[in-house]
Amino acid sequence: MADLTPESTGSIEQNVLGAVLQNGDLVDVVALHASDFENLSHHLIWKAVKVLADKGDPVDLLTVNAHLKQFGQDMAVYLAQLVELTPTTAHVEHHADLVRQAAARRKVLALATTLAEKATSGGDVDALIDQAEGVLLDVRQAASGGVVQAAAAGVPDAVRYLETLAASGGDVTGLATGFTDLDRLTGGLHPGNMVVVAGRPSMGKTSLALNVAAHVASAPHPVVVFSLEMTALELWLRLLFAEARIDSAKLSTVGLGQGDWKSVNDAAATLHGTPLFISDSVRTAGGIRAQARRIKAQAGGLSLLIVDYLQLLVGEGRIENRQQEVSALSRALKRLAVELGCVVMALSQLNRAPEGRRPPRPLLADLRESGAIEQDADVVALLYRDEVYNEDSDDRGVAEVNIAKHRNGPTGTLRLAFRGEFTRFENLARKGNDVPDYMRD
Repeated sequence: MADLTPESTGSIEQNVLGAVLQNGDLVDVVALHASDFENLSHHLIWKAVKVLADKGDPVDLLTVNAHLKQFGQDMAVYLAQLVELTPTTAHVEHHADLVRQAAARRKVLALATTLAEKATSGGDVDALIDQAEGVLLDVRQAASGGVVQAAAAGVPDAVRYLETLAASGGDVTGLATGFTDLDRLTGGLHPGNMVVVAGRPSMGKTSLALNVAAHVASAPHPVVVFSLEMTALELWLRLLFAEARIDSAKLSTVGLGQGDWKSVNDAAATLHGTPLFISDSVRTAGGIRAQARRIKAQAGGLSLLIVDYLQLLVGEGRIENRQQEVSALSRALKRLAVELGCVVMALSQLNRAPEGRRPPRPLLADLRESGAIEQDADVVALLYRDEVYNEDSDDRGVAEVNIAKHRNGPTGTLRLAFRGEFTRFENLARKGNDVPDYMRD
């Protein structure tokens, strides 16, 4: 058998193992991984402890050694020494934190070595930075031992949320979108949620997202838009023309008049002072994650992240088919919303199924390429403009927004005005009894 005598530097690890061998119920309290133990013998002992605990078997000197003996490691004497060296189990949580912190330091040092080697050998700098940020985030989460909230902390948080709800009149407790009916139905956009805005081509998905982005940023709340279809310049022009209420056709035809320039300059001044960012340089979920973290640090926070659009993202690693790839990307965006504590709004294409209906209103089942999008989303908004299909429509200039899924609230359909010449959505003035269906008895 190999010499597994621990080094003296592993005394804290010894105390943790000695406590657990005295009281097997402490395994879950300690909540360590085998890789957290630097000493090889401690690493092997903890693996044995975890195997027994996960099966529901007793954890003590005899059971742990019996498990180790199956693999040629008889450590009965050393296990007894561990118990002898641990006079009390009272400080096991503190000792476990020290082990966890030491493991984090080793991982940071290993990362520094790896980065130094790769940096000197060339390669993609952005990929190198993204790798570093990802590893450091994982190390930070591991070093904290994860977030587990006790009732003493969680219940007051829930009460404070209810107080906020009451103070707001029960309408908007999240980020206001600027659209009254949408905010009333959803309560606003909430951190940690993934909101999917879906529709067939030409329904106005990008326009709606930009309108929301401009409103949120004007609060001011930091917003970043990741564009995978249009250039950043094209989106800034859209924002300028929508804010200035100038016909976007002038961009490619007659040009701007003198009055238009004043409106553009006023709009530019308004947008210039907002914490709004646009990126057209990334194509992967990892790239979005890396840039979003940098923007959050730069802006001192991040409230809304928009992806235009989900199906144009490229997966990383080997994926068997496109459906699995889109599912993985959808899950990555939902995780990102939780990780960054922001709203992620993902625009999504629909399949051709609506074209076969009369009228061709979209359904949840029409989400393209993956049912995982519906599963991961907290809110799904389906856009429909009848005039796209029917030039003589009675609803010209009107868009329907069907909140088809709302994990934490009601669903329903509301209507917005669509100013196509400005690529802009606006609140729709109501006439008489014209109210959203979700407000009807």
